[in-house]
This record gives sequence, structure tokens and C-alpha cells, in this order.
Amino acid sequence: MNQYWYSSTSIDCIVAECAGLRVACVSTPSIFFSLDATTRERSAVLDLDEQWADERGFYRYDFKSPEDLGGAALHGFDMVVIDPPFIDRSVWQLYAKTAALLLDPGGDCRVLCTTIAENEAMLVELFEENAVAGPV
Repeated sequence: MNQYWYSSTSIDCIVAECAGLRVACVSTPSIFFSLDATTRERSAVLDLDEQWADERGFYRYDFKSPEDLGGAALHGFDMVVIDPPFIDRSVWQLYAKTAALLLDPGGDCRVLCTTIAENEAMLVELFEENAVAGPV
């Protein structure tokens, strides 16, 4: 498995956006483990790497099965943070399906995606197709 790491400045910026929310960190364990204790307690990390399987809030997740959330709360989150292992349309389409299942449809939901700037229009389209409310 490839592992990529955020700079400390990027982590701080992303974590600040998550403060006080119920956050699903999808394929972003470094963000989950950087959340403050209060936010982390009500958040989850969904990842394929089971090295965190004993961690409270961990759910096994394979992006190839976007509806298999490993027991994570359906519609239980205010924010989803996503950093996929690949950045092509077919992969993002799967992550958009997952985000729609995780976000609280009655809330003021947010999605934070890390990718290249050229993907912005595609992401807006995919997340709108999957009825993900709120800013992407």
C-alpha cells in the first residue's frame, strides 16, 4: 500500500475545519489521529489498513465497496474528509457514494476532498449526483 503524508500545516488547516463536528475521515487516518479529543471521540476513521483496528472509531473500509461502511453510522456525520489512493473519476465516484451514506441529510454537511485543482468541477458534479448537500 502506498502511504502519503500531509505537511503539518495542511493537517492543522484540515483539523481546524473539523473542530467540534462529527467527522468521518475516509482514507485519512492522519487527520483522524490529529483531531482534538472531543472531536475525535464523536468521529470515525474508515480505512483499509487494519493497523488501527483496535482503535475506537475505526471501521474497515475498501473504496471498491462504497456501501460497505464496516458498521459506521449511516447518515451520522456532519463532515466527511476524503483523500483517495487514486484521483481518477471512477475512484471519486465511489467515494461520493460513500459520502452520501455517511452525511446527515438534515444537517449542514461539508465534504473536504484532497486532490488536484483540475478535479474541482468533476468533484462538484459527482457529489451533486450523489445528493451530497452542502459545500464540497
